[in-house]
Amino acid sequence: MLHFKDRGLGPYPKLPYWHKYGTIFDYLREKCQYYWFPGSRIAVDEVMLRFEGRTSGSTTIPGKPIPVGFKIFALADEGYIWNFEF
Repeated sequence: MLHFKDRGLGPYPKLPYWHKYGTIFDYLREKCQYYWFPGSRIAVDEVMLRFEGRTSGSTTIPGKPIPVGFKIFALADEGYIWNFEF
């Protein structure tokens, strides 16, 4: 589990909310691509990250197993996420 504590607006208040998490997401993306080589059957899928706090960036989709959270688009192969974008 990762926990990010919001430390206010930061030095770039006009950028999107996920900008401050860019370094950790870049690191995770790099490691996902290092440890897996996708085959010929890849898929683009949407992934919901559960989030129950207050933010303007969360998405609500009723009827889903995770109805509230952040929507991420992922390039996946055999259930493994190889690349992702917000």
